[in-house]
Amino acid sequence: MSLLTASVFLLLLLALSTFVSAAEIAIAAGRKIKLQIMAKEGDVRALDVLNMQEHPGSFITVVQIVLNAVAISAGAVGESAISPYLEQLFNSEAIASVISFVLITSLFSLLADLMPRRLAMSNAEMIAVRLVRPMMLLIFVLKPIIWVFDGAANILFKFFGISTIRQDDMTPEDIYAVMDAGAEAGVIKKQEHHLIENIFDMQERTVTSVMHPREHIVYFDT
Repeated sequence: MSLLTASVFLLLLLALSTFVSAAEIAIAAGRKIKLQIMAKEGDVRALDVLNMQEHPGSFITVVQIVLNAVAISAGAVGESAISPYLEQLFNSEAIASVISFVLITSLFSLLADLMPRRLAMSNAEMIAVRLVRPMMLLIFVLKPIIWVFDGAANILFKFFGISTIRQDDMTPEDIYAVMDAGAEAGVIKKQEHHLIENIFDMQERTVTSVMHPREHIVYFDT
């Protein structure tokens, strides 16, 4: 394989890995509440993201298949294409193989793994709705392979009694955490934060807890 052909092939693998890495983090990290708001505002792609979050089996399977296949292919193609040139430069096949391996691995780790994931984490919902349809197409294309791996995983989970259903129930602790984050960011004022917390405490309050004995009340006799 010529250097030009190998470079084009590596760029295609790099683009595919970048897409899958970004989609994996964005769809997994997308906040359910924000996606529901986007869906109510008319973006039907948000419903696809929510559905994929609720049934992540095929999604996770295709991510692992593609990323592993890309890593193996990139290593094999990159090493065979670059090593001959490095071998002439260093006059050592072993050194050339090590350098080409480190070069290709570092390039893919930075451009196809680290950067896409960090970008997806900072803009999860916006990136998720843009990548969910292409990811659905990729899942459809790889459906036979996914069926085999997903089926085997489901059998193992069932054998060990492990549930894979995502739990998104909102608890009071979750609401407190959201309020604390809003207060720290300045979105919720301190008085509003205190007021909302008191609302949750009201159901545990009794009438007598907010009453004062008559002898503690200062008053004027009309």
